[in-house]
Amino acid sequence: MIRPLPILAAVLGAGTALQALLWWRQPLQGDQFHLLLSGLEVLATGDLPPVGKETTGDGRILGALQPLLVAVPLAVWPDYRAPGLLTGLSQVVAVAVLSHCIGRALGARFLAAWLAVYWLSPWRLILGGQAWEPAYVFLPAALHLASAYRLRERAHPGWSLLHAAVLTAAVQLHHSCVALWILTAMLASGRRIHLHVRGALVGVLAGGLTLIPTAQALIAGDLPRILPPPVELPRAAVGVMNLAKSVAYWFRVGSPNLELWLEQTASASGPPLARGLIGAVITATAVSAGLALFASWRWFGRRPSRDPRGRAAPADRLRANAGWGFAALCTALAVSPVPVDGWDPLLAVHAAGRPVGVVVVASTVSATLALSAAWLWFRRRPPRDRDGPGRRAAPEDWLRAYAGRCLAALCAAAVLSPLPMWDLYMAFVLHAACLPVAAWLRAVFGSRSVLPRAAAVAFVLLQVVVVLLVAFDHPMYRNEPGDGWGGEPPAAVRALVPAGSFVDGSF
Repeated sequence: MIRPLPILAAVLGAGTALQALLWWRQPLQGDQFHLLLSGLEVLATGDLPPVGKETTGDGRILGALQPLLVAVPLAVWPDYRAPGLLTGLSQVVAVAVLSHCIGRALGARFLAAWLAVYWLSPWRLILGGQAWEPAYVFLPAALHLASAYRLRERAHPGWSLLHAAVLTAAVQLHHSCVALWILTAMLASGRRIHLHVRGALVGVLAGGLTLIPTAQALIAGDLPRILPPPVELPRAAVGVMNLAKSVAYWFRVGSPNLELWLEQTASASGPPLARGLIGAVITATAVSAGLALFASWRWFGRRPSRDPRGRAAPADRLRANAGWGFAALCTALAVSPVPVDGWDPLLAVHAAGRPVGVVVVASTVSATLALSAAWLWFRRRPPRDRDGPGRRAAPEDWLRAYAGRCLAALCAAAVLSPLPMWDLYMAFVLHAACLPVAAWLRAVFGSRSVLPRAAAVAFVLLQVVVVLLVAFDHPMYRNEPGDGWGGEPPAAVRALVPAGSFVDGSF
């Protein structure tokens, strides 16, 4: 078997190169443009605003942390790519923190497999390859896991301070980080972590320093509206839809994400070779998604190492899950995580070869397996971590419990959200969702069979292909003029674009 050190070096180098490519070609549109304006306002006035930029649904993010993280790099380097450079460096710190935690708990070989999924993930690279709110979430999510892992045995004031400070600062970066509070409550109530009360209170105060302008505006009665107005859909319908999406997205983020590129680039006027390439990549992506879901089912379905009871027979499992599979199939057809309109151009492009029919069937089966896997996990929870060294769970069992509670916190936050859920809300659980796939890769690379190892290598390489397709062929990275601001950008923003840069020709 290949030693883990060369794999670690190759994966880290490839992921860093892809991230640098997306940083160099990062767009100046929509969210990126308005995020720059919030930082430029801080530099122009010298005052910290009480809220950040507008969010989806005309809401606002509390605190001045987000505009401050844009203004500081612009003050050091007046270039539109400066905030994206900061988010890229934060992800390097995040992967270092996560690697130390996961490698210490599960070993170097598991770490190499996990990095091959996480660091090369198109979800991470696309969400974190530009300056917008989801890109700031990866570091708080990593620090949350690291501090929670340190607090699993006993309370510690320093780690409790860090944990609480991360929670307070994260909600000032993106609304999806509210789920981290729910996750902490689940871990604490199940005695998976032990918080030091005084240390946590100091952490809340430290992380809330950038909320001082918000408190001042609230006292003065000048605080803008924070919560977005409700959508036209019934509140119960939004909750049910978000619940189904959160489960489906969880099992999708462990596999390459082709939907973002595919919906915008599939064209019936393209050459036959391009259409054939798209069909091949679609099929490969569907197979890889199925492998990710199968790995999740195997990982969550395993009993913990300290469970004395025997496992059920496979026939009993299939018989027990037959009814659940039918119900999951109906749910997947009724509430699809992929917009129906997004498949229309694909059906027109591939009407002859009909590879999309295979993808639709595979997606339906994948959604069924995803919901069945979630049911299996809730049925086979690891034992709770009680006080006492003799009853402490193994590191793998603790990480499995952490990942499961990430899924539960995601579902709870999605149900409570007043807005429909998008895939960009998955940034804070990406590292946990990659754990089951990494367990599958670790087992496959440790076997002597050539075919499974070739499938695992193809799974990893497909992630790189998807990122390259997005970087060079997605409209988001073409920087089409006028997208996001309705014409020529203001002079302050135009001054941040150097001559000869990627976006210079768009203006």
